[in-house]
Amino acid sequence: MKRGDGAENKLIFLLTLNLLIMTSVMTGCVPTRVTDLSFHKLGIVDYDSVPFREEVGGSGKHPGEKVLRVEFSSTAELGSIAKRKEVNLWLRANMCSERPSPLIAYSAIYLGDVEVGKFGYRDKEKEHYLELARKTPPGMPYQYHFYMEYKNDREGTLGNMTEGAPVYHPYDLIRDPSDVCVTIKGGGMHAVYLLFHSNTFVIPKKAFAEISR
Repeated sequence: MKRGDGAENKLIFLLTLNLLIMTSVMTGCVPTRVTDLSFHKLGIVDYDSVPFREEVGGSGKHPGEKVLRVEFSSTAELGSIAKRKEVNLWLRANMCSERPSPLIAYSAIYLGDVEVGKFGYRDKEKEHYLELARKTPPGMPYQYHFYMEYKNDREGTLGNMTEGAPVYHPYDLIRDPSDVCVTIKGGGMHAVYLLFHSNTFVIPKKAFAEISR
């Protein structure tokens, strides 16, 4: 190796890194970060009341069964962020522990009865979403919610998901309450990097304990 090859390679690396950063900024790929998500309220509802009843990886809920409705707030208007950044938003819920264990949370996030990541697909749905968003006074936080399963009896991945899928373990948050950590992330259909990331908010153990009373 010639003397100076190391310095030359380092210079090429720095120039390439700088170019990637500039390209990301110019193309709007800098991730949006929301840092004020906070837990508001926890309730238990009939699965029948879940909008667009989705089954996460074939979770297999049936009419008449119960799921948790988690309410949280943020001053960020998530629907407009998702539309402007052209990202899909999804939730991750885990036990708050040294070894986080995933929980079955339905990925959709709602403002009222409209999924925030999809409000722009149809004009009627968009108008309804914007009407709901305008009901929040300026400077006040928006009230969102999502649904999750309080109990899982199975071990392993769900449905047909295998490679890269989360491995679930049995849990029962009503009988054995625990702090639950929730994060929202977002990315484009073909993006290999995150375009949206939130802070982690905690559903406290005592909220589950109160439901069981």
